[in-house]
Amino acid sequence: SAEGYATPWRGIRIYDLLDAAVDEQSPTLDDMATLQRDVRDGRAGRLVPLVVDAVAAVEDPDPALREAAASLDEWDRRMDRDSEAALLFDRLIDAYRERVFGDRFAAAGLGEDDWPTDWVLVTLDPDGGWLGDRSRDALLRESLAAAVGRVETEREAGEATTYGDVNTTAAIRHPFGQSFLNYPAYPTDGSPATVFNYRREASAGSSWRMLWSPDAARALLPGGNAGRPFSDDSASQLRR
Repeated sequence: SAEGYATPWRGIRIYDLLDAAVDEQSPTLDDMATLQRDVRDGRAGRLVPLVVDAVAAVEDPDPALREAAASLDEWDRRMDRDSEAALLFDRLIDAYRERVFGDRFAAAGLGEDDWPTDWVLVTLDPDGGWLGDRSRDALLRESLAAAVGRVETEREAGEATTYGDVNTTAAIRHPFGQSFLNYPAYPTDGSPATVFNYRREASAGSSWRMLWSPDAARALLPGGNAGRPFSDDSASQLRR
């Protein structure tokens, strides 16, 4: 059977943050807390410069594409819930993935579950044949135009203006089946490629986070640390 391996985005970022922490001093619990909450997306670090260059390669690009490229270029590459640029990037990588893999895999009778990972997507050799008859720059401009159109449609419909409008947690349902015991869904940070890992398609994220040293420890779990629904601690950790 085929084996699956995690893409290296999160591992690369963890190494970088640990190297920076060790250069300064012995890492502290606060350093580790910052690391666990980090939401810089390595895919954006690779893809955004390519998009910016693709738009700049056109002598007189569409003003909407020029503005979108500038917004992405100024963005800090963080998948923050309050970020408009993070929403645009999320729509961009969806559009680019579809244009690179969609038709070819469909022609072979394969669906999205068979598509290569985003590591493959953003590191493809532009001259290797995978992009077909169109150049990578052309595909990136087309994908950015599609992303801009989608974001505008979502904004006009009142569906989404920032990343957190689409990147939400699942409602946590209490095993007793009583709705008043459930926890609601909330906007959240992160992506599958960030250290603070969240995969909204599967509503999958960390179910327990812990920091430990020989003389101190901290931990967070979904909801709160009290099983009593009317306790102040029943949902005290929900938004963290």
